[in-house]
Amino acid sequence: FVLATIAMAKAPLGINDLVELLAPEVGDERNEMVYAVQYSVQALGPIINVWEPDDRLSVCHKTLSDFIFDESRTREVIKRLLMRARKPCDDGDLERYITHRPELSVRLVEACLRLMNNRLTLNICRLPTSHCRNDAPPNRRAIAINPIPNYLVYACQHWAEHLEGLDGNASYESDKILLPLKVFLFTHVLHWLEVLSLTNSV
Repeated sequence: FVLATIAMAKAPLGINDLVELLAPEVGDERNEMVYAVQYSVQALGPIINVWEPDDRLSVCHKTLSDFIFDESRTREVIKRLLMRARKPCDDGDLERYITHRPELSVRLVEACLRLMNNRLTLNICRLPTSHCRNDAPPNRRAIAINPIPNYLVYACQHWAEHLEGLDGNASYESDKILLPLKVFLFTHVLHWLEVLSLTNSV
């Protein structure tokens, strides 16, 4: 799941960004996800790139992404590996290893909306004035002192792209997406535009 998220990401993400996207806000599940992400990144070292200076991650080649999201090829390879290891497998066992692109899109949209609804706020960088440009000295200092976390920038920049990847015939979308999307649209659209402005994304 961690590898699939790295492969589907619209921009390279750091380990902390993955944790914020994939883990609940608090609780044991978050601690487990922190461990899972750290372990997976270490184990997947040969097939992922780590970009300096902020250790953002991406898959080493597009063919790997193509393979991860090709369900029939992945299912066949996993079946052969399990047989070679002499481990019994049935369809339920195989499904644990298969990445369904629409389902992952749902999780990423849900994560982006959760982050934006929980973290976006008015004047997020505490600019001293709105009467001058973002790159004017007083505002530039405030942005440097109170930087917007990369995972929140990612959510603001790419939530709509993940939304485009949803399966329009899937029934689970309405429960997980529509309510947080409504909260976002009614509460945080101006805050979202502010982040896009501060990060030169518009």
